[in-house]
Amino acid sequence: MSLVIKGNNLLVVDCLNLCFRFKHTLYKVEDVDVVEPTWATLEDMVEVMREELAHVYFKDEFINTINSLAASYRCSNIIVAADLGSSAWRKALYPEYKGDRAKKYGDQPLVEQAIGKVFMEHYYKLLEDLKSEGINTMFSVGIEADDIVAYISLNHTHKYEHMWIVSSDGDLDLLLSNKVSRFNWATKNTWKNADKTGPRPKEVTLDNWKEHYEYPFEWHLDMKAIKGGEDNIIGVKGVGPKRAVDFLTKYSSVEGLTAALPLPGRASYITELNASGDRLKLNKKLMDMVTYNKEIMPLDLTRQIDALF
Repeated sequence: MSLVIKGNNLLVVDCLNLCFRFKHTLYKVEDVDVVEPTWATLEDMVEVMREELAHVYFKDEFINTINSLAASYRCSNIIVAADLGSSAWRKALYPEYKGDRAKKYGDQPLVEQAIGKVFMEHYYKLLEDLKSEGINTMFSVGIEADDIVAYISLNHTHKYEHMWIVSSDGDLDLLLSNKVSRFNWATKNTWKNADKTGPRPKEVTLDNWKEHYEYPFEWHLDMKAIKGGEDNIIGVKGVGPKRAVDFLTKYSSVEGLTAALPLPGRASYITELNASGDRLKLNKKLMDMVTYNKEIMPLDLTRQIDALF
């Protein structure tokens, strides 16, 4: 299916997500000529890495990328949505939200931890530099980029022919509509499924949904709630995509499934599912960036965004 792009469109960039594209290519451990001393502290290594990585600050690459995408997708306006800490609203609901990250990064060698810290320093510098360059850049402490993107898609897409989200995060596919699509910068050209031929589209749209997912768009949030996510949102052990599809085929939604619990059966995944009713409801609420967007977004930030339109 060929993609026809026309008209006056809006580009909304998931900033930190796109920055990871440059982290993967520019901040490689194997490219750093440093031997980690046995006596070194993390602070010592960060000082070393600041000097080693000063030349790889990626502001120009970032700006060139978003300008190129804006031209390709005929966008007359660009908004950069940035994370400034994890979601305070979600942490209040679920204190363990993203709680696995400290351990994950803490288990890395000091060199990798130091590279990560310098990368984040560059990210925060980028936010200020983007503003200095006159690029609309929205962020607020305790608010995630996903929620900023959601606010724009829910309130301002009527002013454009189409809105393009730049992100590799499939959670944002909850926002797709006939006026909202996503460009996935991380999509590989080849298909996992050997039966499919031709280039794999980087665009995720309602029209090509079946090329990316094996279930209907309407199930996307429920599928994620059942399977869990990367933010320490724990799914039902033993229930993968196929079983999740089977459950949604029968019960239509997380609400329908939890209302039917306990299910009969002695299989371990049934036992796990029967004990997961409250968790599934919480997962769905945590991952629902549409229903609760007004609760999540602070008034001063929404006013800043509204002023752009």
